[in-house]
Amino acid sequence: MLLAGLFSMMGFTQDQENLATPTLTVSPYPSEAPSGLKLTLGDTNETLRRKLTIVVIGSSSAKGEGASDLAHSWVELLKASLPAYSASIDVQNIAHGGYGSYQFRETGFVPPAGYPLPDPECNVTKALSFNPDIVIFANAGNDIVTGGYDIATEIVPNYQAIKTLVEASGAMFIPTTTQPRTGTNIVRRTNLETLSEYVKSNFDTYINFFDNLVWRTPENTTTNLTALTNLRYDDTHFNDAGHQIMFEQALAVISSVINETARVDEYVIERSQTAVSGYTELTTLTPFQTIYQDNSAVANTTYYYRIKAKALAPRLDSYYSTVVSSMVPGIQLLQTVYFNFGASTIVVPQYNNIGISSADISLLNSLGTSSGLKIKTPSFSTVSNGETVDMGTGYSFPSEAMRTALNNTAARSITVTGRAGKKYKLVLFGSRSNASSATAPRETIWTIGSETHSLECFQNKTQTVTFGATESTRIALNGSDQFIVTVTPGAGGQAYTNCGVLYEYGTP
Repeated sequence: MLLAGLFSMMGFTQDQENLATPTLTVSPYPSEAPSGLKLTLGDTNETLRRKLTIVVIGSSSAKGEGASDLAHSWVELLKASLPAYSASIDVQNIAHGGYGSYQFRETGFVPPAGYPLPDPECNVTKALSFNPDIVIFANAGNDIVTGGYDIATEIVPNYQAIKTLVEASGAMFIPTTTQPRTGTNIVRRTNLETLSEYVKSNFDTYINFFDNLVWRTPENTTTNLTALTNLRYDDTHFNDAGHQIMFEQALAVISSVINETARVDEYVIERSQTAVSGYTELTTLTPFQTIYQDNSAVANTTYYYRIKAKALAPRLDSYYSTVVSSMVPGIQLLQTVYFNFGASTIVVPQYNNIGISSADISLLNSLGTSSGLKIKTPSFSTVSNGETVDMGTGYSFPSEAMRTALNNTAARSITVTGRAGKKYKLVLFGSRSNASSATAPRETIWTIGSETHSLECFQNKTQTVTFGATESTRIALNGSDQFIVTVTPGAGGQAYTNCGVLYEYGTP
């Protein structure tokens, strides 16, 4: 009787109808985005009992900069998503472009001389005037990039002061991490990561933008800790795809902390590798979680999913949803491109005859169709090697490809334009043999990034060099979707690049 009375007070009747059956969709994450399979829940069951107010304070990304229009910004996507649970959720966005933690401090706070004052229209005091349940603090990184503030002595005290005020009001304080940036130096990009790690280490609940947007490279180069190429709007902000990822991260966190639910207790997602049987529980979601990332899905394996809603009494559990399926596309060899450098011509569709060119040359792949890749080779000279004996390299280069080369007596560059999100392996052959003017040594040195290989080309018939030989060392593209091969003469003062093979790897 006590339980029945409680549910009656909450607005429930003791009918024994089933909850509405939720829906489930599944798809792979796009290239360069988080790995695994993305499960998205849809449901019409009522979930909220009272009004909930969320206030966002932050800088330009929270304001919507970079999105094609305001509706595609992460905060507006959040606002549009939450009413699916109940119309009683109110999201207020008072973010302001260019601001950092000093502008978000409470009204009346006096910063050190020369530091910006709090803005009473965009700060924590303004946020608390809405009597919020949750305050999202989206401080993207202006403190570091434009302010140059010290993390430990200047930025962290601001975070703690804002958190204290929010929690004293009875609201929940949820900071976001910083966001990676492209248009600043490696010291500041590293500091952005350090501040992101501070947020992750010192707050029980936070929204992680940084790790889902950042491009990490093995060394501190101009690309390390920049934004993922296909997510950039400019050097600071993110495009619609980037805002979509930020929205998904924000929604996952916000949904998990809202616990005022009715009717639905939780959702159960089950998975199998066959469509009809063998289903086991994969995870459970709270009534406000709509996105789940199945990181345990193995590449090139098809998985089947179904979902049901479990009820708070006196409702009955829903029926299982329609089964959906997908697979994680694994890293694969996507295409192969053959090069013939120099003056000779090979009349075979899959070979690319590359002479001296300061303009981009479009490349065919081994099937004789467009590869989407380009190459340019300015400032070289061509040379006839007179080579007629097939090599034993195992790459089956035709004699005509072996006979001529791009020649240089000073350092020159070959620029390859690839496809965003893909990685590469490059095999090169150089030779200067069977010609009366050729004498040893004839060393050629090739460099891509931090990887360097050299070859004695005098009378070479069998030796090649390989860049990106293993999956972990594949050649990555720079911010312009290119990689550059620097060709330098070694001993002997002349370098030779005769032919090669380029392998492209990635997800289909």
